[in-house]
Amino acid sequence: MKNNIYEENYNKTLNYKNSDKETSDYINYFLKNYKKFMPPDKGINILDIGCGNGLFLEFLRNQEYKEIFGIDLSPENIEICKKKGLNISKEDAFSFLNKTKKSFDLIVMNDIIEHIPKKEVIQLLKLVRSKLNKDGIVLIKTLNMSNPISLDTLYCDFTHEWGYTEKSIKQVCAFAGFENIEIKNLIIYPNIKFLDWIFPILYKLIKLKYKIVFTFYGKKGNNTFSKNLLCIAK
Repeated sequence: MKNNIYEENYNKTLNYKNSDKETSDYINYFLKNYKKFMPPDKGINILDIGCGNGLFLEFLRNQEYKEIFGIDLSPENIEICKKKGLNISKEDAFSFLNKTKKSFDLIVMNDIIEHIPKKEVIQLLKLVRSKLNKDGIVLIKTLNMSNPISLDTLYCDFTHEWGYTEKSIKQVCAFAGFENIEIKNLIIYPNIKFLDWIFPILYKLIKLKYKIVFTFYGKKGNNTFSKNLLCIAK
């Protein structure tokens, strides 16, 4: 993540409020979308690359994981995370992974890979793989270019370098040496109790619609149409 423009402009660009409600909404999002894929052992070593203002780290702490560590380039984010009592360091992903002697059971990359220049992505994922323990997992959340509003998602942020579909994210992970790769849909919930159970049903209907459209245009095998996708690689 060299010359990352977010280093001084992260919260200005993304307009995070860092409020209790925002934290609660994100924890709910992670709880519903991520929890089922998380290792059950609460003592595992976890690294959050590009942890931002610590929302996923807070989710991990909320789930009682003990050994959690985040890195980020933004001094503002470092300060926010430290005020929350989170274990974090100002580090570039490439330099940190190259120099650290630690290995991890879980490495998380939320909304990071789309900011990495295409020519550096495989190098970064190879570094990530080299720092995973046996049976370690990397979780990669990124924008989904098969989603009908994907162009807006890609171009709404000047610092986005590249977008991915379920097929291309599998390709880059395979090129980096990962063999067990799964792609999951990430559902956005309204955080209103009586609507939260309806949205997965609505998503299934929307997914069916776009699966038919993609098949009509000869694009078979697509199963991920959510705004963002989650890649789980081992």
